[in-house]
Amino acid sequence: AWLKDTGRARYGAVTDAEALAGLQLLARTEGILCALETAHAIAYLDRAAAALPTVEAAKVHIVWEPQWTPQMISEAGRKALGLE
Repeated sequence: AWLKDTGRARYGAVTDAEALAGLQLLARTEGILCALETAHAIAYLDRAAAALPTVEAAKVHIVWEPQWTPQMISEAGRKALGLE
């Protein structure tokens, strides 16, 4: 709350479809299959960067625990993402 109140953080939301697109974007551009929580952040970053035409690149540090694997996605989710 303090970061938001001081203007140092901004919070937003993305749809599930945008999160899946974020997962695919990260996989395609960086070769990383991430957890859906991370995919939400990537999707939001992708949207926010599109609104900032002077930004050419963004650096993102991705950390997740416990270690994540694609097998943690439901069978339906893996099929939707083309992982099966």
